[in-house]
Amino acid sequence: MSYDLAVCEGERPAADDRTAGRVFTDLYDRYLDSKVDHPPTERSAAYVAALQAYVTAHHRGRGLLHHVNPRIGLREDDFRELTDFARPLDTSRATG
Repeated sequence: MSYDLAVCEGERPAADDRTAGRVFTDLYDRYLDSKVDHPPTERSAAYVAALQAYVTAHHRGRGLLHHVNPRIGLREDDFRELTDFARPLDTSRATG
């Protein structure tokens, strides 16, 4: 499993749209749109673990937590992940 999560763990940026957009773009470029692998911080890993625990506790079936960047949309890797997730669910066609 993999996940992309940008978390600002420093000072809260100014509350205007221009600054927020600049901070978001900087975080995106540095961590999500980079070929450099950045391991999650302790705080990010704890957030994802809590999110996964919540989904497991409140969802009866299998669940897929997968981020799709709204600025880019679905890409080849996203479709591959969705296909891998859905493959075991589609047994009715294979078994007739």
